[in-house]
Amino acid sequence: MTIFNLIKDSIFIIMLNNDAIKSIQNNKINVFQILPNKSLLGKVK
Repeated sequence: MTIFNLIKDSIFIIMLNNDAIKSIQNNKINVFQILPNKSLLGKVK
């Protein structure tokens, strides 16, 4: 893996965690409902 890929993955994981935390706090949505959508978006980019 290149350094760029590592940085990109780290940022993606941080964004994913932030989205999950916000949705739990705001809407009490199950984290597992969010993860599949985010991982699909991550694979496209």
